[in-house]
Amino acid sequence: MSTTVAALLAVALLANFGVSGITRMCSKRRVRSVTKRNVLSFSPRLVGGRGPPGGSPIFGLFWTTIYALVFGSVFVFAFVECTPDLETSGILMAVALLLAACWQPIFIIELPWSFATSAVILFVVMVVAIASAAIADPFRSIDNVWYLYIFGLGATILAGWASVATAISIGLTIRVYSRGINARITKGERSLLPLLLAIVLCVLAIALANPLLCGPLIIASCFMPGILSDWRVYSTFLVACLGYGLALMRLWVG
Repeated sequence: MSTTVAALLAVALLANFGVSGITRMCSKRRVRSVTKRNVLSFSPRLVGGRGPPGGSPIFGLFWTTIYALVFGSVFVFAFVECTPDLETSGILMAVALLLAACWQPIFIIELPWSFATSAVILFVVMVVAIASAAIADPFRSIDNVWYLYIFGLGATILAGWASVATAISIGLTIRVYSRGINARITKGERSLLPLLLAIVLCVLAIALANPLLCGPLIIASCFMPGILSDWRVYSTFLVACLGYGLALMRLWVG
């Protein structure tokens, strides 16, 4: 069964690269250009929220990290006979990645329905990835076998980053339907979505004793405009840090 999971993860990984490559060859539109034209108040930019929209390095950073950990997980499942729980978690992770591969070609269509559809896809990816991370339970159930942490960390980072991406996609969808495509951002435009996400992830991280669930949001908030001036953004950072700290305490307490 573990080899089947390895094959599924490999197929999901190749599907992501394949769909991305085909999309680039068949369309002149890029995710970066779409996000530049449809600016969101809390979309990550450079450190401290400076710089133009659509050019934040954290998108590539997180996906590169996820792909590297998934690649390592393929070898873990291929050569190690894992428990049924880890195999179930691996299948869920493969499903999440296969769904994530569908996001880019739909998003770059740049129509209201495509923004809504991509938001729904990312929401399902988030739910499946969180379920995968919850079952893997990397900080309590892997019994200090270091190579199994490769998969557990990959599932957790995917869940955390999919949550951030879902919030951004939902925000874009709401904005497009309320103000139209390519609408310029207004001076007082703000959103509570990041803070709501921080509260949800805080609760999940504590409940699952998995502090890393909050990690992607903590990092992403440092790249959001207003991290030092907008109470919604720095409250997002503080709540996510609180979730991280309390989840760590649960691990230490046992």
